[in-house]
Amino acid sequence: AIELAREAIAVLGSDELDAVVAQLNAHLGVNLAFTGAAEEAVEPIERALRGGAALGLPQVLCDAFTARGVLCAYSGRAEEALVTLEGTISLARRHGLTRAWMRGELNAGDACLRNGLPEAIPHSEAALTLSRQLGDRGYECVAAGNLMLAHLLAGRWGEVERIGEETLRERSMRTSEGYVRNRLAILHALRGEGEDRKSTRLNSSHITIS
Repeated sequence: AIELAREAIAVLGSDELDAVVAQLNAHLGVNLAFTGAAEEAVEPIERALRGGAALGLPQVLCDAFTARGVLCAYSGRAEEALVTLEGTISLARRHGLTRAWMRGELNAGDACLRNGLPEAIPHSEAALTLSRQLGDRGYECVAAGNLMLAHLLAGRWGEVERIGEETLRERSMRTSEGYVRNRLAILHALRGEGEDRKSTRLNSSHITIS
């Protein structure tokens, strides 16, 4: 995705007042941000923000703000990350961009989880609600996993179990359900139930979503 975006920008030129180029810069910035290439992501994100603002492209601005928020979260700038992602949420909601809104909530919840901020729960709850409205099972599982982790860290074990069982029972998410099963596995391990839960698979920690 990174190479294709770079090739397309090279062909089309770097004119920031072109809607397609602005969107390509946003895609490039997002993909670089989520692969950890922070320094490389800064320039295309800035180009996307300038182009999106000049041309009035809220989707481009949401994508670029999301990428910037993730970069801030990864570099330990928690408050800046949260302010940026909450700006994404406000912009997306104002323009009826439900998927961008959901991604903003999801990444804001993740940034709060990384830094022990209490807003992790409301942001993760909003992401879960929006992902279910969209019918996106993959995002739903990740949002549920983040919300379960927030409750787990707060000692609300009953909520962890309720959300996990509800998500796995009511929806088929074979490709993403590991993010929910991870939280249940931790819960069962804390309860000393590991021998009775052999079907529960482990996955890595909470994740952000591009």
